[in-house]
Amino acid sequence: MIFELRPNKLLLLLSIVVVFVTLLILIGKPEKTASIAPTQTAPQVLPVATTKTASTRNSDNNTYALPYALPPSGAKISEQNPEPMLWQSPEDQLIHSLASLQEKVAASTASLQHAILGPNQAYSELRIDMLMALEQDPSLIIHIVDAFVQAPDSLLGRELSAVLSKTGDPLAQRAAIELATELSNSEDDRAAGLFLLANMDSITGQTRDRLLEHIDSEQESSSDMKQFTIMALKPAPGTREDYERVQQTLSRVVVSTDQNVRRHGAYQIAQWATSDTDLTPVRHMAIHEEDVNARARAIMSIAESTFKSEDNRAVLWHTINNQNEHTAVKKHALKALSTYSLSHQELAHLRVKMNELASEEN
Repeated sequence: MIFELRPNKLLLLLSIVVVFVTLLILIGKPEKTASIAPTQTAPQVLPVATTKTASTRNSDNNTYALPYALPPSGAKISEQNPEPMLWQSPEDQLIHSLASLQEKVAASTASLQHAILGPNQAYSELRIDMLMALEQDPSLIIHIVDAFVQAPDSLLGRELSAVLSKTGDPLAQRAAIELATELSNSEDDRAAGLFLLANMDSITGQTRDRLLEHIDSEQESSSDMKQFTIMALKPAPGTREDYERVQQTLSRVVVSTDQNVRRHGAYQIAQWATSDTDLTPVRHMAIHEEDVNARARAIMSIAESTFKSEDNRAVLWHTINNQNEHTAVKKHALKALSTYSLSHQELAHLRVKMNELASEEN
C-alpha cells in the first residue's frame, strides 16, 4: 500500500522537525560562565624571540645579540630591562677603542719619547681591542691610517703606529712610505713613517722598491734618517732579480763613510741573503771594519745566518783568535761557533778561548 503525502501534511512534518532540532540545540548548549575572578591572573603570553649567540651574525644591523633573559618574577617594572644586550660590531668596537685611546692620550702628561722606544704599555688593551676588530673586518684600517697620518710624530701616533705595524696591511705600508719619502714633511714625521715599516715583519714588493729608490737617491742628509730608511727595508717576496737589486743597493751601503749606516747595512744583507755568497761583504766587514760596533753587528749577522759555511766558520775562528779584538766581539763569535759542528780538537780549543774570555771579563 502506497502512502502519498499531500502538500499540507508535508509542511506540517517539516515544521515539527525544525522545532525538534531547535530544542535539541538549546538544551545541549553550556551555560555562559561569569567573568574571571579578581584573584585569578590571565596567563602571560611572551613573544617568541630568536636568540643569537656571539657567533651568530645579525645581517640587518651587523651586531651580535646575547640571549634574552627574563627578569625575576618579583622584580619591579622599573628594574626590568626589556632590551637585549648587544655585542658591538667590529666597527663600533674599533671606533670606541680609538676614541678612548684619543681621550686617554689627550689627558696624559707623559712626554714624547724617541720612536724607537715604542708605545706605552698602559694602552695595550685598547691596542689589542683595535687589532681584534681589524681581524674581523680589515677594511676598518682606514680609520686608524687616517688618524695616524694626521699626527704621526705624537703620543697618539706612536700608539696607532704600533697597531698598524702589527697588521702589515698594504694600505698602512702605502701611507707610511708616502709619509717617509715626501721631503716636504718634517724629519720627525718622515721618521715615524719609516719606524712603522721597520716594525713590520715583512713588506710588499712595492714598498721594497720605493725604499730602494729612496736609498739610491741619496736624498737623506742626516745619519739617523739614513739608518731608519735601511731599517725599514724588511725582507719581501720577489724574484731572483729583485734580490739581486737589494744586494746591489746594500753593497753600496756597507761602504758608507758613516759607520752606523754600515752597521745597519751588514744586518740587512744577512737578512736578505739567499745564498752564502751574499754574505761576502759581511764577512769582509767582520775582519776589516774599523768601528767595533759595526764589526760586532757583522759577527752577529753571520751568527744568525742559516748558512753554516766554511767561510763563515773561518771568520769566526779568526775573530776569537785575534788578540786585539774587543771582548764583546769575541763573545759573539764564540757563541756563534757553539752552534757549528766541531771536532774534538776544535771543542777543546773553544773551551780554552771561553776560559780566556771569562778571565778578560773579570
